[in-house]
Amino acid sequence: MKKIIDEICKGYAPYEFIIQKALDLHKNNNSITFRELIDLLNSNGIYDYATERGVSCAIREIFRRSVIAYRDYDKEGDFDKKDKADMICEAVAFAYTRNNGDIAWC
Repeated sequence: MKKIIDEICKGYAPYEFIIQKALDLHKNNNSITFRELIDLLNSNGIYDYATERGVSCAIREIFRRSVIAYRDYDKEGDFDKKDKADMICEAVAFAYTRNNGDIAWC
């Protein structure tokens, strides 16, 4: 899983943090709001995404990269990596909610 996360994030630590948190939340069937995510990022020294719009853009980019990885693995016939990329897509899509309660990727 680490290798796939590295491929999606290309070494960008904030994206890796967002994905890891999403996977943890998804595993426990939980979600948090953008505000809670912003506070978590700030408490971990990541100040790049201090607004709902900034976090939304980051999540959208992570989701986009995950979908591309999923499609690439599907073309290669690597179903293990495809399943892991799909898991990341699903976790990121449903782990975070906007402050009004809508899921993040809407």
